[in-house]
Amino acid sequence: MSTKTKMWMILQLLMESDEHYPLTAEEIASKLASRYNIEAERKSIYRDIKTLQNECGLDICTAGGAKRGYYLASRDFEDWELKILMDAVLDMRFLPQKDATRIVDKLKHQGSRYSQEVLHAITPVKPVSRPENKGIKRFIDRILTAVKDDCKIAFRYFDFQPDGTKVYRRNRRRYFVNPYALVLRNGMYYLVANYIKYDDLGYFRLDRIDDLSLLPSPRRPLREILGPNPSEALSNFVNRSPFIFSGEEIHIQLAVPASMTDQLLFQFGKDDVSLSELPAPDDYGFTFCADIRMQESNGLYYWLLQQADHCRILGPEDVKEEFVRYVKSILSMYEEEDSP
Repeated sequence: MSTKTKMWMILQLLMESDEHYPLTAEEIASKLASRYNIEAERKSIYRDIKTLQNECGLDICTAGGAKRGYYLASRDFEDWELKILMDAVLDMRFLPQKDATRIVDKLKHQGSRYSQEVLHAITPVKPVSRPENKGIKRFIDRILTAVKDDCKIAFRYFDFQPDGTKVYRRNRRRYFVNPYALVLRNGMYYLVANYIKYDDLGYFRLDRIDDLSLLPSPRRPLREILGPNPSEALSNFVNRSPFIFSGEEIHIQLAVPASMTDQLLFQFGKDDVSLSELPAPDDYGFTFCADIRMQESNGLYYWLLQQADHCRILGPEDVKEEFVRYVKSILSMYEEEDSP
């Protein structure tokens, strides 16, 4: 057993330590023997810890007081960072339960023993209905490779029937696209890509993709679609697409109460929201006009329906008319039920 290997194993043991659970040289020696079948003297452990401190630059401290020993004081992730990463993984409904649990356990073990106990207690992991699309991990890797190698990809796209069977769109013909980004929204991953027949961007749900492969042909430069500064334009495209529907960019004006202005700024950002006070409260008590850059699509109307009792559309007129038609079509379903 080489000295480097032994030091690496000592580091793995120290990964479990912190100021609440320091490890003495005797405890490290005992764990080396029980876990790795390595016999080590205290003096050699002292030397290895000094090497890890001085030559490897690790922040290993000595605890004083009643609990004596060594502990790792600095880590790649703080506890609050591990917590939000664990929650993000659990919110990814496209991940099979086994994979979600495995990733959460990996993240948890980046913390100390004390941190692991706290993170476990504060993060309930309950089984939820998740897909069994085992190809998702492989598809993510292939999309990452395609972006890195600057090449196109091809795949089939499907929907589920009520009985759970797949129905492939376009009679199983493959989609040929230029991939640009993967976006997490509402617990689902979406591929942002350009379908080679068109000059715009669209979204594809990753859990609806099948038979994905890389193509040898080069990917179309994003600036040909979005113009100069394509990275910023891509971010704007995503931020202005409620519910992951794409469409033509528009400015929509809403009359809103003062209590809603903070929500709009948080959701869309200061660059895409302009607020001004109305000369006087309107008939519904709204006091602000919000001018928001968004994309006109089904997603816009879904979002407006969610906010229907908190805002009123001021313009454009065609958006207002379309929304009224949308609401009336919903009401008509219930009016038919109530008719004699």
